[in-house]
Amino acid sequence: MHITTLPATLLSLLLSSAWMASAISDRSACVRENASILVQAAACGNQDSVLQECFLSVPDIVTMEYLQSCFVESGCTIAEATSEATTIIQSCDASVSVPDLRRRDATPGTQTSPTPTPTPSPTNDASKNTSSGSITTSGIVIAVILALAAVIVVAVVLFYYLRERKARALARAQAEEDKRKQDEADAEAARRTYAQEQVKRERERRQQREALEWAQRRGGPRYHENPFDDRSAARVN
Repeated sequence: MHITTLPATLLSLLLSSAWMASAISDRSACVRENASILVQAAACGNQDSVLQECFLSVPDIVTMEYLQSCFVESGCTIAEATSEATTIIQSCDASVSVPDLRRRDATPGTQTSPTPTPTPSPTNDASKNTSSGSITTSGIVIAVILALAAVIVVAVVLFYYLRERKARALARAQAEEDKRKQDEADAEAARRTYAQEQVKRERERRQQREALEWAQRRGGPRYHENPFDDRSAARVN
């Protein structure tokens, strides 16, 4: 395949100049006289000698099918051959007079075949579907990951909340137990103090009663010294 391709307008100018110089009035002459230029301007094919030989051997009535076969034999695809043949016919037709152009267009076999529209390949649709599927799958994966992360965060927060709540409950129970023990200790101390006071009062009452009985037995004054008092015992001795 040639790297340099002549534009269609430049090719038309070259063919027009060559056509005016040689004074040729049909397509076959246009193709034969300008075979080398057409070979150089070809945008496809890798066998220039085959293409040039085909151009030099064109019949008197040049058809689209013949030019297509020339390009296909030189290594072009069908689509490339159709495009190149159309360009050559249009260039040659632009270099002839209007009556000749009308007459040749009306001649059977010289009608320019319409360029077939290439069938769109389903590759693009498949690529789009694949891309859409990949995007959808990625979105689902991201959503699942985010959901799992949210569940983990909630589980961790709930775990620490329950642990803190349990610790507070244990601390409150311990405080209540300590208070209960302190209350019991205070109550026990109060009972002991009360018992000691009771014992002391009971001892004092007993001493007073015994002193009264002793005074009555002695016939002395009602309120005599208590013989059990330490001072009275010292005087008696």
